Parts: sequence; C-alpha cells; structure tokens
Amino acid sequence: MGIWGQRMGRIDIDCVSRSLDGNLLVFGDDSGNVNLVNAPCIVRHAPRRIYSAHSAHVDDLAFLGDHRAVPCGGRDKAIFQFRKHSMGDTDLAGNDGFYVKS
Repeated sequence: MGIWGQRMGRIDIDCVSRSLDGNLLVFGDDSGNVNLVNAPCIVRHAPRRIYSAHSAHVDDLAFLGDHRAVPCGGRDKAIFQFRKHSMGDTDLAGNDGFYVKS
C-alpha cells in the first residue's frame, strides 16, 4: 500500500520486514536505500525515513526484535546494523529513527 513513495517511479521494493511489536516496517529497494515507515502503512505515499546504505540493491533485511534491523547489500556484500533510538513520544514524522551502529 503506502511503501511506494511519491518519487520512487520504477524502483523495485526488494525486501520488507516488520518489527515484532508490529509498529514499524523497514524495506530495501533497488537504489540501495533502507526505508523506515510506521505500520500499518495504509496511506498513499506514507511519510518515511530513507537511509542510503548500499551501493546497489538491498538483497535482504530483517528486524532483530523491535529495535534493530540488519540489511544485506547485493553487489557490495555489506551488512549493516541499524538501531532505533527513541526520543520521547514523537512518531516517524518527529525525531525517532534508525542510526548506523559502528
């Protein structure tokens, strides 16, 4: 439904994972981006956070519980770990999000 963004055009969604509590969706696309949206994602062109993660498509990704997501790149063969940091009661349009953990 709402995981396809307004400017995505012909970009394919390659993989999707939902957090265990069901509040977030994370998905990877052909541009190497990792996208974060609230779940359920029922509005067209839902607000999202977009993170440039890989040099090519995102092959697969998975939530590890409710606070960590691990995307795996296709061509670059890189694996990242993203961790959610809560900043009060804000939602996706606020300051919550995932940040790369080194």
